[in-house]
Amino acid sequence: MKFIKKRLLIYFIIIILSLFGFISLSSKTYAIKEDTFQQLKNTGECPACNLFKANLVEWELTEANLNGANLTEANLSLSRLNRANLFRANLTKAKLNQTLLLAANLTEANLSLAQLNQAELQAAILTKTNLYNSSIQKANLEKAHLEKADLTKANLQNTNLIYARLRGANLSQTNLENAILNYVDFRETTITENTKIDDKWRNVQQFVTNQVDPTVTHLNLSQVSLESLDFRNHNLIGANLSQSELFIVNLKNTNLSQSNLTEALLNYVDLTQANLKETNLSKANIQYTDLTQANLSQSNLSQAIFIDTNLTKANLSNCDLTATNLLQTNLTETDLSYANLTNTQLPKKNLDSKWIIVWKILNNQLEDNDKLSNIDLSKAYLKGANLYRKGLQETNLSGSNLENANLKQANLFKAKLNQTNFRNANLKNAILAYGDVSEADFTGANLSYANLTKVKGANLENAILCGAILPDGKKSPCP
Repeated sequence: MKFIKKRLLIYFIIIILSLFGFISLSSKTYAIKEDTFQQLKNTGECPACNLFKANLVEWELTEANLNGANLTEANLSLSRLNRANLFRANLTKAKLNQTLLLAANLTEANLSLAQLNQAELQAAILTKTNLYNSSIQKANLEKAHLEKADLTKANLQNTNLIYARLRGANLSQTNLENAILNYVDFRETTITENTKIDDKWRNVQQFVTNQVDPTVTHLNLSQVSLESLDFRNHNLIGANLSQSELFIVNLKNTNLSQSNLTEALLNYVDLTQANLKETNLSKANIQYTDLTQANLSQSNLSQAIFIDTNLTKANLSNCDLTATNLLQTNLTETDLSYANLTNTQLPKKNLDSKWIIVWKILNNQLEDNDKLSNIDLSKAYLKGANLYRKGLQETNLSGSNLENANLKQANLFKAKLNQTNFRNANLKNAILAYGDVSEADFTGANLSYANLTKVKGANLENAILCGAILPDGKKSPCP
């Protein structure tokens, strides 16, 4: 019996000593953490530190060095870690809700199962970062670098990803519902059927990764970033690229007819021989782009800006060039037939002098020494032009648009006026004698007291002819 009691006493002593050792060890561990905390707080330097489950709520850690630190399950919510170095840090299950991480370096960090809700991560570097099953709701990742990041099963609902670089990122089963994805770089990204994403952005991702059916037209690609991509010979009829940004994109021979490129930004884009017929490029900014032999006929280029752009042999016929800036373009052999040059800024070289005269007429900039007789002004857009008392003898105006133009007392003796549009034009007291007006449209034109002696092919049924001298030499009566 005594032996048993003695033995029990020994066991009791051993247990007491063990507990004392554990408490001492815990106190020692706690002391190490306190030193670590103090070092981090005083110096901001704590590379490879063990901060497991550390409470760092609302800490000021701007530009702190936590390279390779163990922050597993640490609470960093509401803290300031702007420009902090968290390269390869372990933040598994860490809490970073409402944390400021602007331009922070989280390259190759482990943020799996972490909470980053409402965190500010603008311009943060998260290249090759593990964000598996993390919660990043309502966060701001504008211009963040997420190249090759693993976002599998991550929740990014209502998150701002404008201009985020997601090239090569894994978005399998990622929740991107209501996320702002304008101008995101989707190149080489992985999106699965289980990825929750708006159909528009799914189509954009498929487009930049060449997964779109080539027969599909009228794609919605507005506010999209397209960089270093090759879409030569593609069919993009009716595509919506409004406010999109294209940088180093090859669109040679591509069909973009009837597309919308309003306010788009095109830098270093190859549009050689591209079909841009009936395209809207109003207010577009086009720089260092090649449009050689491109077809832009009937397109709207009003208020667009062209900088160092090549339009050699391009077709700009019937284009609206109102207030377009073409000062720094090459317009050698460019077709400007019927183009509206109102308030257009034209280059001083590499431009046919014919279009300079057309521009001067439209914009009331004619000078005393500008010759208008016996010159070629065919197929010119001169709607509403003021040519009052101008000498246009033997000038070729065939096929030109002079609707609503003021040609009162103008001299058009022997002028070529076949197929010219004179609808509602004022030709009162004008001289058209011996001119060719075959197939010209005089509907609503005022030809009162005009001289039409021996004009050829005249159809004057719908014109006002009070007092006009008709082709047969007879004077038209007034009603």
